[in-house]
Amino acid sequence: MRLLIVTATFPNPPTDGLRIPVYHLVRRLVPRHQVHLVAFHPPHSPPSAEDTAVVEGWGAKVTLLPTRRLGLWAQFVSNVSTLPHSLYLYRTPEAFATLRRLAGEADLVHAMSFSMGQFREACAGKPGIFSPYDAVSQLIRQQIRQPGLGITYQMYYRSQLPKVIDFEREVMPRWDAVHFVTKVDAEAIRTHAATARIEVVPNGVDVDWYAPPEPRPTTVEPEVVFTGAMFGPNNVDAATFFHREVLPLVRAKRPEVQFVVAGRDPASAVQALSRADRNTTVTGTVPDLRGYLWRAAVYVCPLRIGVGIKNRLLEAMAAGCPIVSTSIGVEGMDVDDGEHVLLADSPEAIASAVLRLLADRQLARRLGDAARERAVARYSWETMASRMEALYTEATERWANRARV
Repeated sequence: MRLLIVTATFPNPPTDGLRIPVYHLVRRLVPRHQVHLVAFHPPHSPPSAEDTAVVEGWGAKVTLLPTRRLGLWAQFVSNVSTLPHSLYLYRTPEAFATLRRLAGEADLVHAMSFSMGQFREACAGKPGIFSPYDAVSQLIRQQIRQPGLGITYQMYYRSQLPKVIDFEREVMPRWDAVHFVTKVDAEAIRTHAATARIEVVPNGVDVDWYAPPEPRPTTVEPEVVFTGAMFGPNNVDAATFFHREVLPLVRAKRPEVQFVVAGRDPASAVQALSRADRNTTVTGTVPDLRGYLWRAAVYVCPLRIGVGIKNRLLEAMAAGCPIVSTSIGVEGMDVDDGEHVLLADSPEAIASAVLRLLADRQLARRLGDAARERAVARYSWETMASRMEALYTEATERWANRARV
């Protein structure tokens, strides 16, 4: 099948939640399909030749498109428009013209990420799959309820929510299928986009890459680890919440515990954690997170805001980490409290769960092993790619049947 895959950012290196699914899906599609990848990049900052060569080396064709410069006029237009603000970064005449031309050469178009859904009109002549991954309207509702959110952000999120809901309601039914990664997100969208054909296919994880070595690394002082892209507001809130409200309760009984925040581009609020506490480490960007996961005495996912499957949790599961997570952290995932993870939401409950795993290393090992087994069984990228291929086949067959009528 000739596939045109459109994504908001170039997938290599696979360093965040937008890049990771595209990277692994394209890599697994190219042996069986002709893949043409169209990816956006910031103006005057395209992906490196080395990064592009990796994807082309798999056998994919690559077209790069610059995003818009959001000058004062463009920002004004996006603010008064009925469309969500995030769409304007990609909404250029060049993008529409290029996608219209390339769609004519494809059997199916797959738009990956929320903002790419706007290009259905450019690809209207071909079957199309739209992967927003998450229910963005649901995420905005959570952000509005975020404790301590300033008035500027409150006003921004409240102005965007009706625009996002309208976009989801109007655009999603135009695609042959809309793909979410959890049933929770799918159900949230069905409340206002009831006519859309919605499918659920979870994200995956590279279970071989994250397989822990034996014997597993250890540290002199136990490390409690949290990973992720540390510039996003959800992760910033989680890291600062854990450090401020949970860690003191843990250290009251285990003062030697080290807190490690590992992930790229930490915001100033996250960087400040290590300056105020010599037993907290903020790594910043690291080339490989596996070492931090493998030696974690406990992995924590203290998210209070978020939708969709959390890639960092899949990675921790594949690495065999004993995990303590909030309910939001595992929302939509096929894991059970006490079998694969320990679930806790209040500061006291999270601290108690962390202390329990620090004290009972047999329980920690049992949970970590069970989490890895579940990741291997349910969340491999091969499984995800096969299920997406099935969606492609169903969409093209429905299109062909309509054409024959």
